[in-house]
Amino acid sequence: MIATLNHYCKSVGGLGLALAAVIALGGCSFMGARKPSNTFLLDPGKPAAVQTISGRVSISFIDIPGKSGYGNFLYRLTDSDWETDPYNRFLSSPQEMMTGVVRTWLTDSRQFTGVLLPGEGGAADLRVDVEVSEIYIDFRNSAAPTAVISMEVALHRLANSGVGTRLMKQTFSARVPVASRTPEAFVQAWEHALRQNLVSLSSSLGSVAR
Repeated sequence: MIATLNHYCKSVGGLGLALAAVIALGGCSFMGARKPSNTFLLDPGKPAAVQTISGRVSISFIDIPGKSGYGNFLYRLTDSDWETDPYNRFLSSPQEMMTGVVRTWLTDSRQFTGVLLPGEGGAADLRVDVEVSEIYIDFRNSAAPTAVISMEVALHRLANSGVGTRLMKQTFSARVPVASRTPEAFVQAWEHALRQNLVSLSSSLGSVAR
């Protein structure tokens, strides 16, 4: 589900080569009056019920390094060239948004008997550490752009001392074609990619956390 707070601006004016990608994305003109920005949230939908793992799990605050963590949509134009979108961004910080998404997913799946964030009361038996290493739209093949989300996930079993034994370290990555060059289509594709990663994550957690 897309949470859009502003109307997407439609006027396109002449831009230099450095901003040509924004034109291709249906972005707003940088000429004339400044247009309001749009804000979005990612919602991967509800998870299917899975077999419950006995124990409580805590989720570390999710890290998103580099430009992906700034909040503006990020586009990859070539292997070395990137563009940030000044008009389209996430409503909250990507770190907060993704932390909430993963926590809600694990809670709604009822995979664990409890899901905690750092600082919440109660002891956890397991800890999930997540780094979202990639979240961008890939335009290197301009004829077939794709939405990319990659997550590095580690699962630790916690002892009474709080020291953890790592049970799993795995990368989950998904690429989904975008239906059109609009921010709404980018968000929809990201949501599909995120759901694919979370389904795979639930499966992996179930296989190692018994």
